[in-house]
Amino acid sequence: IAKALGLIPKRLPFSLSGRIGINTDMKFALSDFSVKTFHKIKLNGNITADNIRYFVPKDSMQVFVDHSILKFGTDSKITGADGILRNMLMASISLDSLAVTDPITEITATNARFGVGARGNVKNLMDTTSLTPLGGRFSVGKFSMFSAVDSTRINVREMVADASVRRFNGKDRMPIFTFGISAN
Repeated sequence: IAKALGLIPKRLPFSLSGRIGINTDMKFALSDFSVKTFHKIKLNGNITADNIRYFVPKDSMQVFVDHSILKFGTDSKITGADGILRNMLMASISLDSLAVTDPITEITATNARFGVGARGNVKNLMDTTSLTPLGGRFSVGKFSMFSAVDSTRINVREMVADASVRRFNGKDRMPIFTFGISAN
């Protein structure tokens, strides 16, 4: 460990501050760390980040995140529209507010959410003989961007985009694709 710590430079070219919390639940055997059995690993939890400030003096770049949560699960549970409880492989991130600035660009976002999920578990995803239902959604309460290079300005409110791949009429090998986007 001493050799590894010696490789870290005395002064980093950026500053980073804030509070990070990790809450995870893992269940596995050492034999699960192989190409054929990694799907047996159960990993669920979340990582929270509060008041994150990142600054790169060389580029005058700054990033600020007020509060964010990264959630993940290899065997999360979800109740479908039909009332049936199913396993779900999922990951999602939410940001209360984000600000990114550098000398030529300003980006701000509030209430941003992004998530992806697959019905079933990791083993289902590895089965190439059957279609695994997948879906994803992105939403943002307010997004704005200004580029000083060409005076481009973008303002979007209440934007939602989603996409999914599902089984057509319950058939294992016939996909149906959906995509939607809306914004004010």
